[in-house]
Amino acid sequence: MKKLLSLIFCATLLSAQNIDLAKIISQVRLHHPNYKALEAESLALNAKILADYAHPASEISFDTTNADPDADKSQVEYSLGASTLIDLANTRGLELESADLQNEAALLYKQKELFRFSNEIRKLYHRGCLNKESVKILQTTLDAFNKLYRKKEKAYKFQEISKKELLQLQLEQKLLRQKVTSHKKEYEISKEALLNLISIAHTSDTDFECNDLAPVVSDISIDNSPFILSNLAFEKEMQSLEKQNDRYSKILEPVELSVHYDDEIDTKKTGIGFSIPLSFTSAKNEQSRIYILHKKEMKRLRHNGWLLEQTALKKQLEAEIKGDFTKINALKENIDTYENTLMPLIEKSFQMGESSVIEYLMGRQKLLEISLELIETKKNYYEKLFNLYTLIETEK
Repeated sequence: MKKLLSLIFCATLLSAQNIDLAKIISQVRLHHPNYKALEAESLALNAKILADYAHPASEISFDTTNADPDADKSQVEYSLGASTLIDLANTRGLELESADLQNEAALLYKQKELFRFSNEIRKLYHRGCLNKESVKILQTTLDAFNKLYRKKEKAYKFQEISKKELLQLQLEQKLLRQKVTSHKKEYEISKEALLNLISIAHTSDTDFECNDLAPVVSDISIDNSPFILSNLAFEKEMQSLEKQNDRYSKILEPVELSVHYDDEIDTKKTGIGFSIPLSFTSAKNEQSRIYILHKKEMKRLRHNGWLLEQTALKKQLEAEIKGDFTKINALKENIDTYENTLMPLIEKSFQMGESSVIEYLMGRQKLLEISLELIETKKNYYEKLFNLYTLIETEK
């Protein structure tokens, strides 16, 4: 019996468990296919270049001939040989280093995609928490309104207010309930969207903690240089091209070394030979260096152009974030004025019959409107904040 009660208690804790952003990010990094794929791709690329630039296979050859010299019986002759390439100038090593650098650049670009995915998760978490906050605001408003409505319902029974006023209050109560239901649904949809995306086991009662939202600030601090991954990937690509240039600057190409043994009818021969490519007799290496030179310049210009565009977008997002920050503070001041100064006066006046139900409802609707506007402005703020983090290639 105790064991059964213990299991029920644990199940209750699990179903009511709140989940915070740190746990979400931790689980994603450990188990999500996007992160596992990066490790697999790294191993695959490494294996591919080792295969592409492996030492060429050595060769052996064997020939046999049936010889029939004049006035003699036929006899078998054979020839045995072996050959291999010797890279005296380390051209293969340079090609391998160049490919390694290209792979490192490719993996850095993939890391950018993981930053984008991570920031998308953070964005969805913050949106879900703000949806949860809007539900809380609406529910608090509805609870307060229900309390007032019960008083006015009693007042109507004693004919202290008109039927019209009571109906107006009933309509407002119904509209508030509908808003609460609608925003609860919106929160559940946003919560399910994130939890399904990251494949974290959860129940219908799993909730977001929401005590760990990023602070709303005007100036965004950055721990590292903007565009650090793209700049590093660009440097790797340039180093890779430099290795290729070094490779095609080599005068000596790989030399083929061969040995052979010939067993003829009346002669046995052994020999050694080598084959040296005369690269100066071809324009291939020279044209390859010219190609690399222009490719380096092209990449440098494109990267600089890209940096100008990204920097302009960064400044635009930072300006919009500051604008949202200013608006958020202004809305908070308005809400504070309404909650602590204006609404108490409106409610007191309404309860004492000094103002109409319309004036009261307009006051409450205005407060609710500003409160929900604050939530939407925060959503816009966090949308731009995490878009900025993705743009500058960081995550927080």
